[in-house]
Amino acid sequence: AMAWRTGRGMADDDVAPWSTMPTWAMHEVAKHVEKACGAPGLLAMSCCCRNWRTVVVEDARTLSHLQFRFDCQQHQGAQRGPQAMGRKYRRVPGFAHVQSLPLLLRNAWRAGNPSATAHVAEVMEWNGDVVQALRLHLEAAKGGQRRSMVRVATAYYHGEGNMAWDAEEALRWFKKAVGGYHQGKMNGTKQVENENGSFVDRHGAMDEKSHAQNERQDVKLQAQAALMLGFMHLDGEGTKTDVAEAVKWFKKASSHGNGEAQKQLGVLFNTGQY
Repeated sequence: AMAWRTGRGMADDDVAPWSTMPTWAMHEVAKHVEKACGAPGLLAMSCCCRNWRTVVVEDARTLSHLQFRFDCQQHQGAQRGPQAMGRKYRRVPGFAHVQSLPLLLRNAWRAGNPSATAHVAEVMEWNGDVVQALRLHLEAAKGGQRRSMVRVATAYYHGEGNMAWDAEEALRWFKKAVGGYHQGKMNGTKQVENENGSFVDRHGAMDEKSHAQNERQDVKLQAQAALMLGFMHLDGEGTKTDVAEAVKWFKKASSHGNGEAQKQLGVLFNTGQY
């Protein structure tokens, strides 16, 4: 529909073009679209016309808590519309790759949204800027993004970029990644834990397919972090050697479907180390 009703009546003279809708009313419509469709719906709105784009991409409340999901490794060219949230990115030199991101994502990143920050970090790293990417991953990790926690922990474990080798810091971040919060607190946005132990933004909405994909990715990240904790306790890296503690973490990783953890448990049991 390209028109809206200006009053409570249903007469034809109560109908006016979208372009005449006051900003406060557009913000209210955006809230309902976000609850029903999440970030893809808001992005579609931002592609309709300048007025909607201004409302969506400049609203601090909206930008602060949106969740983003896309693949930065296989850019298929610029797209407009709701499918753009899943668009894929190609390598480009320098910082130009940031400008190729959707405006909604860029503004959310600049507004301090941890989910957007994590995605920008991934794009930067994929384009070769590891130091800047790790700096952003650290910001996102502090904001509760599990994949950024794992990336930061891995960087400390290997001594990558501007992060010197630090086994204790790696251990701390791996434990956070296995811990009980996923998206974390974002600029005051409350996160609600569901019965499966995952956390969902109380302001947003997510379709069933996207939610399932996020759940699978979250479980995979937990398993990866638990596996590393198992090896670090087994080898005494960043902590004292503790086989029993290592087995606990290997079991956790195995329960999430990690094959390497299952093999390691078999080795420990078959060799009598536990």
